[in-house]
Amino acid sequence: MTPTVPIVNAGLLYVNGCQLSWLSTTSFSVAAGQVRDSTNTNDITISSARTVIISASGLVNALDTGTIAASTMYYVYAIGSSLSDAPSGCLISLSASAPTLPYNYDMYRRIGAISIDSGSHVRPFMQVGSGNGREMLYDPGTGPSTKGVVIPSSGTGGSTSYVNLGLLISLVPQLAIDCIIDVAFTPNAANNVIFFAPPTIDNGTTACVGSVAAMSAAATGSAQVGVVRVPCSLPNATQIAALTILSKVTILYATSSSSDSVVFLLNGYVDQL
Repeated sequence: MTPTVPIVNAGLLYVNGCQLSWLSTTSFSVAAGQVRDSTNTNDITISSARTVIISASGLVNALDTGTIAASTMYYVYAIGSSLSDAPSGCLISLSASAPTLPYNYDMYRRIGAISIDSGSHVRPFMQVGSGNGREMLYDPGTGPSTKGVVIPSSGTGGSTSYVNLGLLISLVPQLAIDCIIDVAFTPNAANNVIFFAPPTIDNGTTACVGSVAAMSAAATGSAQVGVVRVPCSLPNATQIAALTILSKVTILYATSSSSDSVVFLLNGYVDQL
């Protein structure tokens, strides 16, 4: 009898488990799990929880190279050896796509990102989800009424044309993700509206094609508070010059009146691994 030829299915670039959890200002943990490597060739199995120490460098479960920098995003990877020459572990890196691997390691897969605050500490967070889509929620840690973290250089005034919401570079991955923004919108006139959109990268202008989220306020001078989910992306060259912004992922906003006022905080983001 001729043996049956097995059916070989292509990998799905899956991520199963490996949730990130904040431990302290200098460390976080990665739960046990299994992921497909970045080339969709092999599996990387994290057999038990790992603790990553941000002050260590050039080792497994540490920073890949150099020393930790303040106000910076670091990308978290599961790493492994296709020849089983070293136990699977984790790594953080400045690179969003190609970490520097320790000796004997040749496989990796991004499983998240962490934000380092101005004091060179791991910003408190909670990662939610077990598959490729994960929510990363920041914990300001100052009481139940505190809703998010301050966005550097965030806008405060109204604008009838799209302007930059703020500098997200130290708070979100430099990838196509959705940001969860806490908004306090105070209109200059009843029923004014605030609009949100990612930069449009394919039309070569400073304009955006409509908006992807909006919020109105019924009473003049009374703040309307809410949470919006807005995709962010890279601005095009014309937008960078016209709006004096960086070539980094961001969000734009506009309001019905230039006399409206706004306050933005970042609750977190939705990551795609």
